[in-house]
Amino acid sequence: MKFSFSSEQEEFRSNLRRFLGERSPTKEVRRLMATDAGFEAAAWRKLNSELGLTAVRIPEAYGGQGFGFGELCIVLEEMGRSLLCAPFFSTAVLATGAILNAGTEAEKQALLPGIAAGDTVATLAWVEQPPPARARRRAGGGAERRVPRLHRQRAAVARRAQR
Repeated sequence: MKFSFSSEQEEFRSNLRRFLGERSPTKEVRRLMATDAGFEAAAWRKLNSELGLTAVRIPEAYGGQGFGFGELCIVLEEMGRSLLCAPFFSTAVLATGAILNAGTEAEKQALLPGIAAGDTVATLAWVEQPPPARARRRAGGGAERRVPRLHRQRAAVARRAQR
């Protein structure tokens, strides 16, 4: 099986490479890496207002561009090439994917337009549920007795919130 990008996708790649190369020079990358946030909110909004990159994978019904994984792959490759300091992966890939695949219609309508417009920085977070409240174990003669269990909950967040 041979896979290749279409001429439109290659043109998209070329334009994106040029745009990101101008907006993400090495000095700027180093400067942003030294900040607490790792990116600038104003530059993030400008990037999305000019190119709408967070909207690439979001369906048009929610304010997105409705493209597929091929275009998203191009964006990710070119952002990696230019070392762009932005919350793109956490927002446009992880959070958007979770909302699209597991969100209710109301959640999609509430969250995806803000992500598509670049106004919302999002991430994926999950919590492991603790085991059942009590566990039982059979003691020697077949009688059940309660066995105390340690319960723990772990939360994992892909990107911490920015203030």
